[in-house]
Amino acid sequence: MGDLQQGRLPLSLGGVTVDVGGIPAPLYFVSPGQINAQAPSTLPPNQVTVRVFRESLLSNEVTVKAAKLDPGLFMFVGRPIITHLDYKLVGRGEFEGSTPAHPGEYVVLFATGMGLTLPPVLAGQLPMFAAQTLAPVRVWVGERLLEGAASIQYSGQAPGLTGVYQINLLLPLDVPLGDPEIIVDTRTQPGLTIAIDPTPEPAPDPPKTYSDVGTRHALPATPANATPRSK
Repeated sequence: MGDLQQGRLPLSLGGVTVDVGGIPAPLYFVSPGQINAQAPSTLPPNQVTVRVFRESLLSNEVTVKAAKLDPGLFMFVGRPIITHLDYKLVGRGEFEGSTPAHPGEYVVLFATGMGLTLPPVLAGQLPMFAAQTLAPVRVWVGERLLEGAASIQYSGQAPGLTGVYQINLLLPLDVPLGDPEIIVDTRTQPGLTIAIDPTPEPAPDPPKTYSDVGTRHALPATPANATPRSK
């Protein structure tokens, strides 16, 4: 795993470098069978080549398509990573402690590939500040389209995480219940769902006991020297 260098991921790790479109890519993880690299933020939207160097060895070239915007939701155990505002996971018990969301609740989606931000965050940089996405974000929950400030409180870099974006989304009161599909900007993986249950009824107040009310309704005290009135 890459150690930060002046607040950024390294461009070389374990003797390995990755070239994307002629630009060195920041590296997060390198193993004999896997390399996790972040696409450079200055890539033009076009076909680009990817090459891996390990010391004096060079891999074959692979051509991939680069785009200004291509969101993807992070996943875990078959569901997108979505949390409540307390950062506990939304789900139906697939992961320990996960619970469904409810209408009227804010949830947080975690994504990648959402493009440039303001202020700018360079590839490999560890942002410790909020950076809003330049492109407007739309989210579909089932057939319900959510967009604009009324539904999306924030969309941008997740502070303290490299290459990770977060979307703070308000689920409306009429959001579809069950496990509706959730899509960001029509481009994220199809078939991903979010668990939404009806808002639970508030628990009734417990019945008051005598000790709760007795002192409030006690009869006025009788003076010790009072004498009964004769008839």
